[in-house]
Amino acid sequence: MNITVIPSDKIIIVDGEALYFDYKANPNVHAIQYADGKGWIEFKNKPNEPIETEEEYKNDVEEFLILWQAEKARINEELAKLEAERNKPLTLLEARNKAYDLIKQARDNRMNNGGIVWNDYLVSCDEEALNKIAQTTLQFITKRIVSKEWKMSDGEYAFLDENLFFEMATAVGMLVDACYIVEKEKRKTIEQYGTAEEILNWLNDSKNLHDGYPSDGAE
Repeated sequence: MNITVIPSDKIIIVDGEALYFDYKANPNVHAIQYADGKGWIEFKNKPNEPIETEEEYKNDVEEFLILWQAEKARINEELAKLEAERNKPLTLLEARNKAYDLIKQARDNRMNNGGIVWNDYLVSCDEEALNKIAQTTLQFITKRIVSKEWKMSDGEYAFLDENLFFEMATAVGMLVDACYIVEKEKRKTIEQYGTAEEILNWLNDSKNLHDGYPSDGAE
C-alpha cells in the first residue's frame, strides 16, 4: 500500500487515489511518504524521520489511512444518494414542472438565438433587445429623441425615425407574442396528461418542444 499525506494541501493519497478534505495533523509535518512497509516523515523544522517498524506505522501513518477510508466512504454514500435520487421515478407534479421548464427554455432559445427579419435587417428579440426597445419607446413617447441609430443582430446599423422605430418594435412584439402563445399551447398539452410517463414520452420527442415557433421571416 502506498500512502502520501500533505497536510498543508489537505490531501491524502492512497494507492494513487487522492482525496482533498480537512483533517488535523502535526503543524510541523510537511509530508508523509509510505510505500511497501517503509517510509519517512518530512518535517518543516527538523530532519526527516524514517518509518520502518509496525509500531511507527501505527503511530504515524495508520490514522491518515483511516481518515482517507472514512472520507472515501462518505463520498461513496453521497454518490449513491445522488444516483438513487436520479433514478427515482418522477411524480406527476415533478414531471409537469420539468416539462414547463423545458418549454420555457425552448421559447427563450427561439427568442434569444433567432430574431425576426424586418426591412432586410435581422432584428434581435432577446431580453437585452426587448429592454432596449422598451427604453427607446419611452424616449420617443416623451419626445426626448426624434431618431435612433439601431444596431441589428447582424452588426449592421439602421437610422430609424419614430415611424420606422415603431414599425420595427411592432414586428418584434408580434414575434414575442407568437412565441408566448406557442409556449402557452404546449403547457396546455402537458396539463392534459394524467401520468408522469405520458409527459416524459412527450418530452422524449424534441420536436414537441421546438416545433411550432414562428420563423425569422428570412427566405
